[in-house]
Amino acid sequence: MIIRELRFGCLEIIPKTHRDSRGSTTEWFRWDKLHDEAGLGFFAVQANLAVSLPYVLRGIHFSIPGQSKYVLCAKGAVKDVLVDLRMGSKTFGQWELVHLSDALPRAIYVPPYVGHGYVSLRDTVMVYMTNATYNPAHDRGVNPMDPGLNIEWGVEDPLMSTKDTEAPSLNKLFLDGLLPRNEE
Repeated sequence: MIIRELRFGCLEIIPKTHRDSRGSTTEWFRWDKLHDEAGLGFFAVQANLAVSLPYVLRGIHFSIPGQSKYVLCAKGAVKDVLVDLRMGSKTFGQWELVHLSDALPRAIYVPPYVGHGYVSLRDTVMVYMTNATYNPAHDRGVNPMDPGLNIEWGVEDPLMSTKDTEAPSLNKLFLDGLLPRNEE
């Protein structure tokens, strides 16, 4: 397992995949490796599966209080986007794009207060593990098409939920005081 630091406290985890004539097996999550090699105390308490058609855009999601995620593309391919939502952070409002696919299995650790979203490039299955159970009262979102973020999704007219299309801009969340502070 190779662990690479991304921006905003995010990690990219490249697991070992063993292939033979029958197919492959991938050990995609190891708590001990994350703890020992990255100093990460991530304990999964909920697992989710999201199935998407091509060109579905999901996100940008986060929660208050913070929730961390461990995300893997089990089937298909996505452009996965991470956005720093911590007011006062030197990288506030900046984003990073990571390509995830079943062809090159890798996972992303998303810490609290970093927004997460992705666009599917073909039929896709995403697997999430979170360190807190889902609570709709804590669920938040930033409009993924926010021109202030200018994210390069690379898809002309993605299919989005009403929740995501009606999500406020980052600037509106900032002005309304609905974002976490960096020290949180």
